[in-house]
Amino acid sequence: AVESMRAHASENPYDGLRVSRVEMARNVNYAHVPCWLDCDPGHDDAFAMYAAGWGGWRDDDGRIVAMSALVGVSTVAGNQTIEKTTYNAARVLKWLNLDAIVPLIEGASKPLLREAKVCEEIHGESGLDTRDAIDALPGVSDRDFQNMKQKHAVVAVEIFETWKRLYDMDEQRLVIVATGPLTNIATFCLTYGQVISQITHGQSHTKGPKIVFMGGAMERGNTGSRAEFNIQCDPEAAKIVLESSFEVIMVPLEVTHTALVTEDVLRRLQNAAAVGAYNKRGGQITELLDFFKMTYQRVFGFKHPPLHDPCAVWCALTEHVETLQRDAFTGDVERVDVECQSQLTYGQTVLDCWGTSTKPKNVKVMKRMNVEWFWKFMCGAIRNHSEQCEPYDN
Repeated sequence: AVESMRAHASENPYDGLRVSRVEMARNVNYAHVPCWLDCDPGHDDAFAMYAAGWGGWRDDDGRIVAMSALVGVSTVAGNQTIEKTTYNAARVLKWLNLDAIVPLIEGASKPLLREAKVCEEIHGESGLDTRDAIDALPGVSDRDFQNMKQKHAVVAVEIFETWKRLYDMDEQRLVIVATGPLTNIATFCLTYGQVISQITHGQSHTKGPKIVFMGGAMERGNTGSRAEFNIQCDPEAAKIVLESSFEVIMVPLEVTHTALVTEDVLRRLQNAAAVGAYNKRGGQITELLDFFKMTYQRVFGFKHPPLHDPCAVWCALTEHVETLQRDAFTGDVERVDVECQSQLTYGQTVLDCWGTSTKPKNVKVMKRMNVEWFWKFMCGAIRNHSEQCEPYDN
């Protein structure tokens, strides 16, 4: 399947890349979920790319029920600078054997109105540091890196054109999964919100792209007393997205903090990566998560690190499968506003938990996740990749 997609992409190196994975999935008898991932790699973003590129779900009889179809990756400054997050995204795509299949678009280098900030204390100088300072993932040459990036491409334009083609094909709705600051997605909403409303005859909430983002918190934040990092980086962008006409789903810290990489979970991920006696990929996974564990212990006092970003990908997939929709997540549609003024709490996602606001409810806030199912999903993504692709050497 991978080689077929590579051949298809080489025949049509720009347009075909965008939806080749979806087109190939049209003849299968399970749901395929077209996913555009906007990210800032970042250790947990790397695993979100894993989930979006190779994730799926099987029923109790082993039959595939749904698969993610990663149709594009865009980057944003957040966990590190835009130069580093884009380079890291290229490395991860190569690691996942998706570098010739999935287009990579470099996005915003700074928030809409504020100065950029990075999270070096968690992700290290490169954004994908390891404990022994040896790169866990394969490198990408300058020439290959430039070839991987879509030259002169603009994230908002690419997302719109991807959504429009899928809409015209009467395919599944595009899901935008955002795991970093929402700068790129806000630009998309401002640029194309009205256009999509006109195309869908005012039904952009149900026929426009669905936006699932990892970020925000119902109570305590992680980079401020009440603010979560992604929202605090660009609260104005978050406000635009949450007040857009599109369907928006929030996967907050209270949910992602339950996805802890315990020793047992790490063993399961390593075993999923094993192909016979050869487990190079399992070692790479361990190196990434070992550094993540070390920094989370030092900064936050966590015994086990939470793997935030893949939770949003898992949520996006479950929204398209009725049985998973009922049992994988529990959430409610709430009024959520973003604090942009206070120097103490800017970036806070304020939930109208008592229903006193006169503003319309605008965000589905996930409040609980079936953690065992999430790890089953992640192990399945790693296993799917390991069974179909040989690991790259550094």
